[in-house]
Amino acid sequence: MGDPVNDPTPVAVTPKRDDFHLAKQAPAVLKHGIIRRYVTPFIAKVGSTSEGNRVVLVDGFAGAGSYTDGTPGSALLLAQAARGSSRNVTLLLCEKNASHHAALLQALASDGHRLDPPPMHATFEDVLPMVLEIAGESPTFFFLDPYGLGISFDDVVSIMNRGGSPKTEVCLNFSANAVRRIGGRLKEPSDATGRTKTLEGLDRACGGTWWRQEWENADSPEDASERIVSGYAARLSRATSASYWTIEARKSPTRKPDYHLIFLTRHDDGVELFGEAVSISQAEWRKTITPDDLLADWDEEELANRWVKEIAANVMILLQSGPFLTGAKYADVMGNALGYARGLHVRKALKQLYDQRAIATEPKGEVWKLLIRPRS
Repeated sequence: MGDPVNDPTPVAVTPKRDDFHLAKQAPAVLKHGIIRRYVTPFIAKVGSTSEGNRVVLVDGFAGAGSYTDGTPGSALLLAQAARGSSRNVTLLLCEKNASHHAALLQALASDGHRLDPPPMHATFEDVLPMVLEIAGESPTFFFLDPYGLGISFDDVVSIMNRGGSPKTEVCLNFSANAVRRIGGRLKEPSDATGRTKTLEGLDRACGGTWWRQEWENADSPEDASERIVSGYAARLSRATSASYWTIEARKSPTRKPDYHLIFLTRHDDGVELFGEAVSISQAEWRKTITPDDLLADWDEEELANRWVKEIAANVMILLQSGPFLTGAKYADVMGNALGYARGLHVRKALKQLYDQRAIATEPKGEVWKLLIRPRS
């Protein structure tokens, strides 16, 4: 067993399927809710200690900046976070599609943003060396949201392992739709038009051909997709010594995942802050569920009570191995509430256990910095 106060093992944060595993938001709503809620505290925290208080934000596939109804997309959300911060924020945007790039420039101008350097009209892989040079040793957050499979495994590793600063985080879109579509081509004749090139595209994204065997071993395309995204995230974690989250994004509760958001960080604070952003974004989505949706009658108070009960039980199981630091055991503390509960639910569970004299730690201060000890 590792040191309960300073366990260096990367955290793999993957919400489990269970009887209160709620529906995901429509993909764009979920990802933008998470980005909007995560980037601001990231800027504030890492910028407080960086040289010149500088922080870099990168959107490698920035799109048009906003939707046709004016709703901001990722690039505009990052720009708004940068403008609202007291830190010295450099925002680097890249978009390869000419019409989207033109729309991006217009959306930024309409919202009052003047970026230096201006958004790049280029393929992200082509400008990645320049992006890394501009970022230098400053803490940097990369949002990589391509259409389909847009970035190689090796490029993600090079981003996370860049020299200088360990304060590099990545949130990327790994397309489940693309995996299911490409994996299906394994059953085609070897000389089928485009088959080899298509399969090699997924090899490049996954960092090897290992995914092909996962597909063959799976019971269904959905099972294969789950196996492959899990293997992909775990391989990224090993190659970068980073902890990770994986979050499904669906169009509706009954639909297959369109993609997974994969988040990589080397800091416990990143894991915790991202979890807060995910939890709040999920709660926001549940408020939008229509009366016809199969989950429409789920009660928020009932959900919270079940999460608190789950967390309390997990804490008592963990204590069987001795004292532990909450942040070092984040995923184990959350258990089946992972991706839905957040710090306030953990604090409530700890308060109940303290009042019941089951633990000696009074839950005061930062909930993810607490050393939980059993009552002697």
